[in-house]
Amino acid sequence: MACQMKSSRVLKTEAEIAVQAGGEKLLFRTTGKQILFDGFRRVYLEGRDDETDKEGERRLPPLKEGMLVALRAVEAAGHETKPPARYTDATLIKRLEELGIGRPSTYASIIAVIVDRGYVRKTGKQLVPTFRAFLAMEVLEQGFHEFMELGFTARMDEALDEISEGKCDPKLYLKEFFLGLNGKPGLKTLVDERKREIPFPSYSVGNDPATGEPIVVRNGRDGHPFLQMGDEATKKYANVPEDLAPADLTVERAVQLLSQKAAPAESVGFDPSTGRRLLLKQRAGYYLEVERTPEEVARKEKPRWVSLPPGVNPRELSQKDLDLLCQLPRVIGRRRENSEEITFRIGKFGPYIQAGTEIRNVENWRSAGAMTVEEAEEILSQPKSARASAKSAGPLKEFGLLDGAAGPVRVLAGRFGPYVTDGETNATLPRGKDPALITQDEALDLLARKRAAGPSKRFSRPKGAKVSSARARAAKKPASKKKR
Repeated sequence: MACQMKSSRVLKTEAEIAVQAGGEKLLFRTTGKQILFDGFRRVYLEGRDDETDKEGERRLPPLKEGMLVALRAVEAAGHETKPPARYTDATLIKRLEELGIGRPSTYASIIAVIVDRGYVRKTGKQLVPTFRAFLAMEVLEQGFHEFMELGFTARMDEALDEISEGKCDPKLYLKEFFLGLNGKPGLKTLVDERKREIPFPSYSVGNDPATGEPIVVRNGRDGHPFLQMGDEATKKYANVPEDLAPADLTVERAVQLLSQKAAPAESVGFDPSTGRRLLLKQRAGYYLEVERTPEEVARKEKPRWVSLPPGVNPRELSQKDLDLLCQLPRVIGRRRENSEEITFRIGKFGPYIQAGTEIRNVENWRSAGAMTVEEAEEILSQPKSARASAKSAGPLKEFGLLDGAAGPVRVLAGRFGPYVTDGETNATLPRGKDPALITQDEALDLLARKRAAGPSKRFSRPKGAKVSSARARAAKKPASKKKR
């Protein structure tokens, strides 16, 4: 709307006032601003998210050169510098435009990618960077600094523009970028040469005031950051709260986290075979761990873990359900035709039965716990279909009709992990997000960002495009008649 409106007219005034004090000339400067005509400013100010954040007027009294002004009062005003405000969607896009990075068609997808991959998290309108972003940047800047320069990214976008306009050969550009050209090494060569020299990334917090040992943040195998203090035998660890930003992690806060005792694990029931407690754990989703004795912990014996069906709230499971899950994998019996063992298991994408290389999903994991050989044989005899398997797994969570959605909103298990859908738009859940704990607002936000990003840019032939391949020409050519 703003681009169709008239320009605004603003009158800016600057006045300098000279004062003699103690034989020294002091110069004071003040500025004023008067908006003569709002124009497009009525609806939009670039780089601002809130309409109420508009700059107001500051009028100066009528002044002219050489005028003597009377001193009314002198006040000392204190001023403290503040760190730059964190980026929002609007200010980040403005900065990308200034640097020449990205294009209007890619801004939404850029923001969606850094949020979905956990490099930033949204707090209100602010984009707060995470430790994953800092650790990733350390690896990239130390190992591949030539590709991390802002100028390189801007030049790449310009080259892509030329390719889209037909001014540049895409194959030649890809060859130069990936394999290198004219003595200039490409990305593949640099990765092969440097990948073994890149150290494991760490984010330095500082040194412990008491011992002087370094405190760093590292990335765990599950993608979550953790604190480490000391080396070798003196190592101490602590988890980093998910809502703690790198800028807020001070040495004092790190020492406090390292000195805290781990909270006792939550118990949801008992293991039927040992009578020990079943402890609730979470790493890229919930699972159960059979409690170990102090002696087993001292010997560092590996605990026994129990998988949970996707989308199930572990706190709502009955002891009967826990008894069934603790007995998995369960041998149902053997197939009559080849004596292969039929096993019932619970995997990443839900419950299933397996006999040799044959795998079929089952609809209800509770009823499958009492499945007979005949019932398993019937399921295994059905044709294997990815669509049928996805359908039999059922929705992981259902929200029904929500405002702004095209249809009923559900969370389903897909080939590449759980995703939320309204029938028209599919949005993959962020890595590590438990489908059972996703809220309505989170589901709607994922769908909205996916719609804003647009469809995936996969290769497909445009509708109505002509097929010019030799195979197509051969198909159209009538078969020649054999001579008798």
